[in-house]
Amino acid sequence: MGQKLPFTARLRDFFAKADLCDSTRDKTNRTPLVEILVDRAKKNADLQQGLRHDIPYAARLRKALHEAKTGTLQALVREDVVVCLDQRLSAVRYGLFDEKIMAAAYLAPGGRRVLALRDDGTDPDRRHAALRAHEAETVLDKYVTRILAKGLVAPVLMGTTEHHYGADFFEWHAPGHFSNAMRQKPGLKAPPLRKGARTTPRRRPAGPGDFRTAA
Repeated sequence: MGQKLPFTARLRDFFAKADLCDSTRDKTNRTPLVEILVDRAKKNADLQQGLRHDIPYAARLRKALHEAKTGTLQALVREDVVVCLDQRLSAVRYGLFDEKIMAAAYLAPGGRRVLALRDDGTDPDRRHAALRAHEAETVLDKYVTRILAKGLVAPVLMGTTEHHYGADFFEWHAPGHFSNAMRQKPGLKAPPLRKGARTTPRRRPAGPGDFRTAA
């Protein structure tokens, strides 16, 4: 009989087999994927230079992306998605019972996909950041599994965390679901891209079967 593994090692092995966490190798592979997405944002996104930046734009985006699983990042890179930050989403004045928009998924006029994450210019590790780093993992995962993998085509969908029976669920909705926010910021119907950004995708979006690594 082989030697029994320590409890922490057994626990780590369980999570790895259950695909609930990345292996050490996956975490190493994650870095170049993150850098591709950060560079893509710097070339195409509106970096909103005139707004608050407690830490640089790229550093905030990098922290959010590093929370995603490797398979999720692979899908975002492969499908030529522009993942960016958007302070417009945190500038909305929400009512007491309004659901906050955590992210917006766009289809640019040329067909390129854009995912804008809620941002307020502060460190995502800060307790009261607009979108905390660990929350970004949920947003990115739900974008890949519910929009990319299903091939959903819509000019814009907005994501929020809903609370039902003591549990939290992340859902995507049409802009009309956030009527208060859209009245204040009608510009949210358009993605935060810089002038001259490429709006056509480099490759045709894949079908559901091509997203096994992102599940």
